Amino acid sequence: MVGTFRNRYGLQAGDIDAATVELAQERVAEKFGTEEWLTRVP
Repeated sequence: MVGTFRNRYGLQAGDIDAATVELAQERVAEKFGTEEWLTRVP
C-alpha cells in the first residue's frame, strides 16, 4: 500500500520538527482527544 502511494504521489521520507509535534499535541488536547470527539457519530 505504501509503495502504491509512493509511486502515485511521490511519497518521500522526512522528519517531523518539534513545532509540528507540539501543534499535534495541542490539537489532541483541545479537540481530537476529547470525549465529545471520540464519541461523535456522523
